[in-house]
Amino acid sequence: MSSPTPMPGLRQELSHKRQGLIRIPSTFYEYNWPHYLPPTALSLYRALCRIAETDLRGSRARYELYDRPFTPWHAENTEIEINQWLLQKLCERKGWTFPANVTQSVDLLLKLSLIQVQVDEQGDEVYDIILPVPHPADILERPELRLPPYLHLPPEEAL
Repeated sequence: MSSPTPMPGLRQELSHKRQGLIRIPSTFYEYNWPHYLPPTALSLYRALCRIAETDLRGSRARYELYDRPFTPWHAENTEIEINQWLLQKLCERKGWTFPANVTQSVDLLLKLSLIQVQVDEQGDEVYDIILPVPHPADILERPELRLPPYLHLPPEEAL
């Protein structure tokens, strides 16, 4: 499988040049994900990003302080419920603590290799959100990677 691909538009985001921030691209919710993306990876990624983002969900919400407490959001649709369910089941199976704040979310994202640490021009650490996307050549060799959108699968099958 190919190496993780940075999110489109991520490098164009303005940096606040402050330490202890996670960078959340404003294009995250508008991005059209490849249809061959494995559903579990997408679900967990979105769930963790929502935990990291917490209540900063507006159009200008790109950054999140580590010490901001985690506030559960209202389950507005099936996607969020599935995301939470998948994340809870993963944590249970792996014996991990379910993330209760931004710091724990960042730790879990790092553990799952869904974010990477960058050092900006000022020497501050910035966490870029990335997403492992299979290369089209891998799809030809492994057709099982070409899955329907995960929302069309029952949560049990998406695991």
